[in-house]
Order: sequence, then C-alpha cells, then structure tokens
Amino acid sequence: RTRWLVLLFLAACVGLIAATYAFVTLALFLNDPARSPFSFSGGRWVELAWIAGIISGSVSLVALVRWVQMSAGGSAIAEMMGARRIQTNTDKTRLAQYHNVVEEIALAANMPVPGVYYLPGERGMNAFAAGVSPADSIVCVTEGLLDHLNRDELQAVVAHEFSHILQGDTRLNIRLAAMIKGITFIGDVGRILLYSGRSRRRSKSDQRVAISLLGLGLWLLGSVGTFFARLIQSAISRQREYFADASAVQFTRNGDAVADAIKVVAGYLPSSHVAIPQASDFAHAFFGTVKPHFWAWMSTHPPIEARILRIQPRWDGRAIERSMIHYATPKTGADTPAKARIAAAAILAGANPAGFFSPEPQVSESSSVDG
Repeated sequence: RTRWLVLLFLAACVGLIAATYAFVTLALFLNDPARSPFSFSGGRWVELAWIAGIISGSVSLVALVRWVQMSAGGSAIAEMMGARRIQTNTDKTRLAQYHNVVEEIALAANMPVPGVYYLPGERGMNAFAAGVSPADSIVCVTEGLLDHLNRDELQAVVAHEFSHILQGDTRLNIRLAAMIKGITFIGDVGRILLYSGRSRRRSKSDQRVAISLLGLGLWLLGSVGTFFARLIQSAISRQREYFADASAVQFTRNGDAVADAIKVVAGYLPSSHVAIPQASDFAHAFFGTVKPHFWAWMSTHPPIEARILRIQPRWDGRAIERSMIHYATPKTGADTPAKARIAAAAILAGANPAGFFSPEPQVSESSSVDG
C-alpha cells in the first residue's frame, strides 16, 4: 500500500506539472501567436524545469507542514476537526456508555485506552481513528452515530476503528492526508482567489477580473490534483475497510452487531456523510463515506451492500431503520466564535460560508447525548 501511495503521489505531481506547463504555454501563445505551443526549442526546457521545481517544491512543502501538524498525535487531528474530548467522569449517559465501550475494546485488544472524542452537531453516522502510534491514538464518533446505534452496534463500530489503530492504518492515513493536502493545495489557493475576487467590491474592476482569472486558472490546475487525490484515497482505503470489518467481528465475537451497525447506516437518510470541510482530506480514515460520489470507483469506501454481504452472505437486502433524532435549527448569522471559525474554514475550503449556517444539525434537548 505504501508503494502504491508513493507511485500515485508521483503520478499526481507529474500530472500537475504537465497541466501547469500546458496552461502557461497556452497563455503565452494567446499573448504571442507566433510562439508555437508544441515546440520545445529555445528556452522551453528551462521553463519546464522552473515549473517542475515550483510545483514539486510547493507540493512537498505543504505536505511536510501538514505532516508536522498531524503527527502531533490523534488529539491534534480530532481538535482540528472540532471534536470534543469525553472525560471519564462525564455525567451524560450516552457519552459515558461510549467511553466504557472504548475501554472494553482496548482491554480486548490488549492496548492502551485511546483518547475518546465525538463530533457534536454531525447528524451523519460516522467515526474515525487517528494517531501515529497506539500510544497517541484517539477514537472519534459523530453525534448522529451515538444517537442512533445501540450498545452492541456502537461497540462494533469502535472495534472497527481499533483495527485501524492496531494495523498501522492510522499512521498511513496521516501520510496520505498530508500528501493529499499538498496535491490539492493549488486548487485551494485558486478557490480562495476566486472568492477574494468576488468580494473585492471596492477595488478596480480590472483588478477583480485579474484576480478572478488567476483564481480560475489555479482552480482548473488544482482539479487535476484533486482528481489524483481522490483516486489515491479510493485506491488505498477500500480493502482496509473490509479487513477492519472482519477484525471488528473478531474483537466483539458478534458478527450480527457489526452487520447491523452497517445496516443502520444504510437505512439512515443522512447516511454517513460529514459536513465539516476538514473531513474531505481525511475521508479515507472514516468508518463510512464522508461525501457521496457520482462515480462508484472514486468512492473512498466499498459499497455498503458489499460490506454487509462479506459478513452475512445470506443477507436479505433489508436495511435497519431507526427513529430519527430531531435536531434544532440554529440561529443564522456568524455571530459566535464557533461560527466564525466555521466560516473561516469554509472560505479556506472554497465553499460558501453562508451554506454552513443554514440548518445544520444542532442537538435538541431531546437528544440522548445531551441527556
């Protein structure tokens, strides 16, 4: 898997260099029609070398910075995503049960108890593990998963995440996330410039157009990197999910609970989707698909049906439906520090920050997590 990761990463860098060179050559040809876009005479090789150096250096630098950030431990990754740590003495029933389940699986796996986190306000049913080693690892689930799974099913999901820790998948996930950030960095800069060009109402029209065109060009180049990044994620993570499901059966000695947990996700309307923008670069580390993909072969996870059939070959095809928890609609406007941070993250991810404040899930008083 690591060899595949290196080869695909190099292929992504080559694709970015080729796309950037083609973009620059086309721009120069439009400015000077006498300049042939297909000729490598003169100083063209020097131009290609400069472009290759700039792209490779940028990708490597961003990936290195990201690696340093994420190698600080699983808790750094969890807090980067806005997760909250659950203390051992929590007085909330569901959170205490979740903490007890993590301790049980740690005992069964003969490893230290990892940090226990959850993502508040995420109605999608999902989970992930993170950390460079078992000593600094964490397990995190979404609030939607805590609300809709019973104890045995929750134990199955936690056991699935423990498999990723024990097999070294979490370390590989950090490497992969760092490389993906490096590859998609150019597209991120392009989206930021596009947003900046649209928001500069007081500046000159020519300046706005120039910034927008530059942003559009970088975004188009970044789309090449994004394509390779998603391809890398899907190539590396699919088989590991099947293995983690099998390991969850081994840990819990309860194959039905593992299959039922996946069936509940299959019968749940928000499925396993996660709204926070930071989840995209770490999508390969989650229990289920973070965002839907039009092309199945680009998905980071195997189909839900295939995962269930691996555990229960005689499955009748029926999902499990649970009564959905009703979430309160938050007040609009980024008038709190938390919303301000979400807006900033949305801008960096290239999304419209207003979309993050229209009814996203907040747990109501009837939520089991809040007692």
